[in-house]
Amino acid sequence: MVINPFKPRMTRSQYIPTSNFMPFNVSDGIAIPNAVISAEYALTNSDIFSIVHRVSADVSACDLRTNNTQLKTLYKRPNALINGYGFWETVMANLLLNGNAFVVITRDTTSNPIKLEHVPLSQIQMEMLDASTGILYTVNYQDERGSVKVNSKDMLHFRIMPFNSQGALQYSGMSPLTSLATELNTQDLSNKLTVNTLKHAINPSVILKSLAPTLSDDSKEKIRKDFESFNGGDNAGRVAVMTQDLEMQQVQINADVAKFLSTVSISQTQIAKAFCIDVSYLDSQKGSQQSNIEQIRSLYADSLQTYMKPIESELEMKFNCDVNLDVNSAIDIDNQNFINNISKLSTGTSPVVPADIALQALQSKGVI
Repeated sequence: MVINPFKPRMTRSQYIPTSNFMPFNVSDGIAIPNAVISAEYALTNSDIFSIVHRVSADVSACDLRTNNTQLKTLYKRPNALINGYGFWETVMANLLLNGNAFVVITRDTTSNPIKLEHVPLSQIQMEMLDASTGILYTVNYQDERGSVKVNSKDMLHFRIMPFNSQGALQYSGMSPLTSLATELNTQDLSNKLTVNTLKHAINPSVILKSLAPTLSDDSKEKIRKDFESFNGGDNAGRVAVMTQDLEMQQVQINADVAKFLSTVSISQTQIAKAFCIDVSYLDSQKGSQQSNIEQIRSLYADSLQTYMKPIESELEMKFNCDVNLDVNSAIDIDNQNFINNISKLSTGTSPVVPADIALQALQSKGVI
C-alpha cells in the first residue's frame, strides 16, 4: 500500500459567489442570458437613487453605542482618507445595491485594529475552507499590494438576506435589485421602443401632393426645396401660400404612440417595496396626506432595522462587544420625537419619569 505523506495537509475548498445573479437561466434546455444589474445602471433610475441615497445616508448618520473604545474610534475615523460618515455611506450603498459589502480590518503588531478599508465587490473572491472550518477572502487590490489573502476575522462582511442558493450557502447576500431585474430590463426595452417609435412617427411631418400626373425626381426635389424655403427659417409660422397644382397634408401622430410613453414603468411604490421602505416616508406628496407623522416616522425607523442589524451583528461578532446603532440620532434631527416621549412619560396623573429626571434628559440631549 502506498502512503501519501501529504494527505493530512490536503484540503478541499469551495468558491462562493459574491453575487446571486446567474449569467443564464435555463428553460426547456435553452440557455437565456440574464442581465446583471450594475450599480451604475440602477442609479440612473431616479427612484432607486432616491431610496439608496436616503437609506444609506440615514444609517450612516446613526450614532454608534458601544463600550469598545477602539471600535468607537474606528467607526468615526476608519482611515486617514475618508471621514466616518462618508465611509459608512459607501458601505451602505454597496450593501443596498449588491447585497454584500466588504471592509478589511488592518491590525498593528499587537493585533489591535487600527484601520478599516472598504473593498468593492468586484475585487473580492470568497473561498470556503475544507469541512467549513472558515472562509478565506482573496482581495485583489488595484495597487502595489496585488492579491492578498484575508482571514474571516479580519474581514467585515455585511450581508442582506443570505440564503442557500447556487452553492453560496448562507454566506453570500442578495441585493434587493434582484426582485426588480425583470422590470428594469423590460423598462429599458420599452424606452428604446418608444424612442424608435417616435422617431419614425414624426418624420415626415408634412406631405405635399402634386396634381400633376407624373413628376421627375428633380421636379420633386425642387418642389420640396421651394416649400421649405418659403415656409422655413424666418417664414416659419407664417401663412403658407399654395398653388393650385399642390395640396398640403399634415401628418398626424398615431394616438397609440402616446401610450408607449407610459407603458412598463416602474413606480416608486414597487421600488420602495423591494427595499422594504414605506413609500409614504419617501414621497412628500403621499406623506403629506397622512395625518400621523409620528406613525410614518416609526414605520421608517422599523424599515431601517433591516439594514442596521447586519451592521450591528457583524461588528459584534468581529469586535466581541455589544453594538447598537441609534436610529433616533439620524431621523429625529429636531428631537421632536424625543421631546414628545419625555413629555408623555413625565406628565399626567401618574408620571413614570420625575420632572427633575426629565429635565436632566432634555439637558443631556441638548434640547435645553
